[in-house]
Amino acid sequence: MYSKEIYQFKFSDGQEVLCEVMEWPDKDDKDIIARNSMSILMGETSESERIYMFRPWIHYLEGDMEYTSINPSHIVSQNRPNSNLMEQYFFAVRDMHIHAQDRDQYLAEEREYLEEHEENLNELKEALGNYEKDGVRLMLLSSLREMILYISILFLCALVLNYTAFF
Repeated sequence: MYSKEIYQFKFSDGQEVLCEVMEWPDKDDKDIIARNSMSILMGETSESERIYMFRPWIHYLEGDMEYTSINPSHIVSQNRPNSNLMEQYFFAVRDMHIHAQDRDQYLAEEREYLEEHEENLNELKEALGNYEKDGVRLMLLSSLREMILYISILFLCALVLNYTAFF
């Protein structure tokens, strides 16, 4: 039914992992090369019913073109999973890829925003670093994120002061 080389491994520490095996060990290489590696976790509902879940085996190694090597000496059992488990695995892998793409897109947008505003923030950071008012010296902030947070707090304080001035 499925043409991919999907295997279920049980490791000596008790972990169970499903993955797509891309390469098996040979005389030159001793490791298994795999992708889309998902741990199988067992839990229980409030009615003591067992449920099984998938999660990425290695955090942030979630793309379809990201590979890991597995030391076969830690595998105590391997088998081809049944069709029900395979179906759930493919759903979990699809969700993992979607979440990884969403996270990558969000981080790219955040980097772009910081790059667009870096010059303005650096100028403001420099100006604030030398600012003193009523004997209180404002600290030079060490990162752009701190600067954005600080500016947001100042903006909120100004709004509150303007709002309370009307009463």
